[in-house]
Amino acid sequence: MGEPIWNVDSPVHLLEALGGCIKGHQALLNAGYLHRDISINNLLLDKQTDDPDRKSFLIDLDVAVSYPVANDKDGHTRTGTKVFMSSGLLLNGGPHSFVDDLESFFWVFIWICIYYPENRAKQTPVSDWNQKPLLVLALLKQYFLRNPNLLTSAFTPQYIQFKPLIQCVEEFAKIMSNDLIRSRPSEELYRDILALFRKAQES
Repeated sequence: MGEPIWNVDSPVHLLEALGGCIKGHQALLNAGYLHRDISINNLLLDKQTDDPDRKSFLIDLDVAVSYPVANDKDGHTRTGTKVFMSSGLLLNGGPHSFVDDLESFFWVFIWICIYYPENRAKQTPVSDWNQKPLLVLALLKQYFLRNPNLLTSAFTPQYIQFKPLIQCVEEFAKIMSNDLIRSRPSEELYRDILALFRKAQES
């Protein structure tokens, strides 16, 4: 059993944990499955292991499907937790791809940095996202992806003071907001995103 990813004790460990979960997502995709429900509750830590490949992991494959998606209905089913769903899914409900899951990782990243540790969180630009209509939330997310400084300014002190993490968020947002992102091969996209996390950890 693991514990929630937000229980990390430092920015470096958050970068390590998220990077590990993204690697796990890529391995799942390479095995022929798309998770489709990346959220803060489906990413766990194992603080008891020294194996770097087992320190963080994905759970809950209830809505996972074979990938590439053969069934058109599955491909266009809107799945996931609203506040972590990609702007593309919020706009039109599909087809769901690995790009949507990678954007969900970005929103989990943001959510943790804004709301944890819990005793340091404050009113933020994402506080009322659960109450927003899908179209409004999609447009907000597109705007924030192009202006990530409006999100990082709301980070708790544990994260806002760690410049490599802030740079990682900004570069991650730049990748996800690129209009051509859905034309990029999965290996290339995972490589570039994981490189951001490694660079921030090493810094």
